[in-house]
Amino acid sequence: MQALQVAALLIALVYWFVLNANRGEDNQRRLAELQANVSAQISEVRQAVAVGLGDVRQQLNALPDQRARLDQAERRLADLDARYGSLETRVSTIERQMAELRSDMNSITRASSVPLPGTRR
Repeated sequence: MQALQVAALLIALVYWFVLNANRGEDNQRRLAELQANVSAQISEVRQAVAVGLGDVRQQLNALPDQRARLDQAERRLADLDARYGSLETRVSTIERQMAELRSDMNSITRASSVPLPGTRR
């Protein structure tokens, strides 16, 4: 009976060692797969970051040119505003002169319709 118990205990120990050895190999295989997967994801992230940084560098390098263009456009707008103000002043002056001219023409028309003394109508 004791021999049977000892044999059963030995069989159980051998079975346990075999199962644990298989689990260890399986765990090592899973760990290797996980490591490869993580390495691939890290490589993808590094590549995406490198491309993104390249785009940012390119945009930063273009900023001085864009700033120069913006400054030039602002100067043009300021010139156009000044010209517009000048034209607006001229138009206002011409409108005033036209109103005065119309008034003068109306006065002349009224005066020319009045009969002169000594003339018949």
